[in-house]
Parts: sequence; structure tokens; C-alpha cells
Amino acid sequence: MEAFTSPNFAPLGTMGVNFDINWDIIQRHVYEGKMNAFTRLSSNISLISISPCLSLKVVESILLNSDGNYLFVYTVIAVIIEAYGMGNIPSKN
Repeated sequence: MEAFTSPNFAPLGTMGVNFDINWDIIQRHVYEGKMNAFTRLSSNISLISISPCLSLKVVESILLNSDGNYLFVYTVIAVIIEAYGMGNIPSKN
């Protein structure tokens, strides 16, 4: 079995030189209601993209201000951690 096969469902499409999409098995939901767009979004969010060579010092420099206080105490309301694989991150420095 290949990594991207499913024994329970036919392929939605195949990729090669061309893309062949099996539109007849793709389920589409038609939404009849009114669309709501959120316009009041916060920009006080940090993103940390984890990689195997990322050190704790780099993470601290992202999260700490020049006074040594954590930024989320004052301005940052959320930190998104972008991990790899199944969401794993290193447990040591």
C-alpha cells in the first residue's frame, strides 16, 4: 500500500503530467445562507515555525521583549506553533 492510498475510498484524483480529478465522487455542499466575513481581526498574534535546528534562544527572542518580559503579557494575545509531522516538537533544548 502506498502512503496516499485509502482501502475504503477511491482516489479523488491523480497527478502526473496532467491532473485527473474524479469530479463524480467529490461531494459538494451548496450553502444557501448568507456569508459572514470577519473584519475585526487581531494582529497581535505570533507564529513560531518549529524546525529541528531551532534553538530555545531563538524562541525566547521571539517571545520576550527588550525588558525580558514575555510579550503576551502586554501585546501578544496568541502564539501559533507550527510543528512538523503529527504536530511533534522537540522536548529538549
